[in-house]
Amino acid sequence: MRTRSQNRWLTRLPGQKKILLAVVPLLGLFLLTSVVTLGALQRQEVTRSWAKHTYEVRLAIADTQQASQAMAIGARGYALSATPADMTTFKTGRSQFGENLARLRGLVADNPLQQGRVDQLQTLGTSWANGLNQTMDAMAATAPADADANRHRLAAELLASHAAQASTVASLLGRMSDTEQNLLEQRHHGLVGALDKLRIFTLLAALAGVLFGFYVIRLTNRLIILPVLQITRQMNRVASGDTSMTVTRLSRADEIGELSRALQVFKQMVIATTDQDWVKSHLATIAQDLQKATTYREFGQSLTSHLAPLLKTGVAMYYTHDARHERLELRGAYGLHASSDPIQTYASGDGLVGQCLQERALIVLDQVPATYVRVHSASGEALPSHVMIQPILYRGQVTGVLELAGFEPITGSPMELLTELLPLITLTQENLSRAINTQALLERSQQQAYDLRASQLLMRQQKEVLR
Repeated sequence: MRTRSQNRWLTRLPGQKKILLAVVPLLGLFLLTSVVTLGALQRQEVTRSWAKHTYEVRLAIADTQQASQAMAIGARGYALSATPADMTTFKTGRSQFGENLARLRGLVADNPLQQGRVDQLQTLGTSWANGLNQTMDAMAATAPADADANRHRLAAELLASHAAQASTVASLLGRMSDTEQNLLEQRHHGLVGALDKLRIFTLLAALAGVLFGFYVIRLTNRLIILPVLQITRQMNRVASGDTSMTVTRLSRADEIGELSRALQVFKQMVIATTDQDWVKSHLATIAQDLQKATTYREFGQSLTSHLAPLLKTGVAMYYTHDARHERLELRGAYGLHASSDPIQTYASGDGLVGQCLQERALIVLDQVPATYVRVHSASGEALPSHVMIQPILYRGQVTGVLELAGFEPITGSPMELLTELLPLITLTQENLSRAINTQALLERSQQQAYDLRASQLLMRQQKEVLR
């Protein structure tokens, strides 16, 4: 009951909005997943770009370290042998050290810490290179007489200065490389965490999509498919003439409600058509049987025998109006017990039947007295709860009175049958009256002709006697 009340608002929405409610969340979930995935891909691309940059920085650091080592090798070789080749190696290493240091400065421009270390390298490298260069120039300018003593002294100074400066430069370059390695690892860990979160989000989104899809399928099946199938079955039943079922979902504001209301209209049309067919078929049958009557009693008995079962009344009586004597005469009865002893004739204004003749109006009783006529059967008897006395009018004049007594008011198709039958009763009875009058005139004419022939015969016999 709670779920139905919660989903009741869905039944008020048209089908297009139901489809939007089903599609929009799925599209939103898809777009959200796409945006998150795109963000993860962009972050991966940024991390890849930074990784490439880090490798370039570390390559520049390695090249700078290699250039410093070339300087150190040239200086050490020159201190030991003082050959021009060692001097060339030193100068080449110094030039490459400056170039690599400039390239490294451009690569770490976004990192103040590394930029500061590059400045330190620039200062140390320049000081180291200048010191080595001065010592080497002094060794080259030493006089031959003092060459050995001065060379050994200058070589010792060169090696001592080289060891201290080279260690400092190598330490700075090593720290720069470690910093870049740490940055690379941090970005890698951040990327791995983002990808893990993306996997979890994708799985949750897929699970949410599947669950929502099953929920939409369940609601669609309960709110649309099953009602449509039920309406289809009911429509087939109505089309086959079965109108006993009850059409539900008439209050829904969506297409299902419109189909239900259309089915209700179709059902009412089938009921109306069935009732009309029932009325017309019984009307034709009664009219045909009434036209077969040759006397008022046959007419009244045929009328009451047909009407009482169709109108579901226990007792039916029909009186014809004798205009010459101004009275009603009982011509037919249905369901009367022998002990009822109905009155055969009523004068105008005598009882309700006579009152109906006098007022020419319908009389209906809903509370029947206990002494009234009873409905008898083999299983028992009971007092009717509804009595109707109907005048039969022809051109404003009463030609008969029909009295019906039953247990419930006459409504619906039986009442429609009675209403349409009244003019037919009037015309058929009028035709019967004319036929009876014509037959009476014919019999009277035949009697007169017979009497005339008898008189003529008597006269001829008298003439013969007189002769």
